[in-house]
Amino acid sequence: MKFEIDRKDFLPALAQVGGAVERRHTLPILANLLLKTGQDTLEIVGSDLEIQIGSRAAALIIEEGVTTVPAKKLFDICRNLPEDARIAFAQTGDRTTLTSGRGRFLLSTLPAADYPVLEQPVGDVRISLPQRDLKILFEKAGLAMAHQDVRYYLNGLLIEIGEAGIRCVATDGHRLAKVDKRLDSRLETSYSAIVPHKTVVEVRRLLESSNGSVDLSLTEKALSLVFDGTQVVSKLVDGKYPDYE
Repeated sequence: MKFEIDRKDFLPALAQVGGAVERRHTLPILANLLLKTGQDTLEIVGSDLEIQIGSRAAALIIEEGVTTVPAKKLFDICRNLPEDARIAFAQTGDRTTLTSGRGRFLLSTLPAADYPVLEQPVGDVRISLPQRDLKILFEKAGLAMAHQDVRYYLNGLLIEIGEAGIRCVATDGHRLAKVDKRLDSRLETSYSAIVPHKTVVEVRRLLESSNGSVDLSLTEKALSLVFDGTQVVSKLVDGKYPDYE
C-alpha cells in the first residue's frame, strides 16, 4: 500500500476517529486504526468493539491496500509536522514507513483481517434531521446520564422515536432530563433504544451546530449516524429503561 496525503486533510480525520480508540483494551489491535485506500480516498476507522467511527480524507493513491497502524503514534507524528506538510506512506511486510520532508518514521502494523469492523445497521427506523438538533438533544439530555453505575441501563441515553417526534431521556437515579424535538416527517411506528454513554459523548463532540443533515438508522442492537463524510456505528445497551414518567 502506497499513498500521499496532506497533513491538513489527514489530521482532522485522525482526530475524528481517535475518540473511538480504546487505549487500555486487552486486544492490541484495538489500539490501532484501520487504513484502507480507495479511488483518490483514504478511509480511516477506529473502534473499541462498542463504538466505531469512520472518516474519509482525499489522498493520492499510488498502490491500493489495507492495514492497521498504532493510533496514538500516528496522531502524534502528524500533529508535530508542519501545517503544510505532505506525508508519504509505504507499507512493506509488517512495517509502514512515513516520510515527510527530512523526517522518516517506521511503524509496526497488525493484519487488517483481524480488525473487528462493525457492520452498518440497516434498520426499519430511518430519519434525517439537522445536526444542530441532534447535538442539542444529546447535550441537554446527556447531562443527567449515569457513568459506571451498577444499573447498566442507566449508563446511557434513551432515544424514543415516534409520531410525536424524537425524545431523549437520561437519569442517574437522582436527576432526570427529558428533551423533545418534533420531526418534519411522521413515523407510523414507534421505537426506543438506549445509546451507550461513550457514544453520546463522541457524537456530541463530532456534530456541528449547523443545518447540515445527519442520517440516523436504528435496529434492535445497533445505531448508525452518517454526516459530513463521517459514519458512527454503535452497539446499544441491552436492557429495559425505567419508567421515567
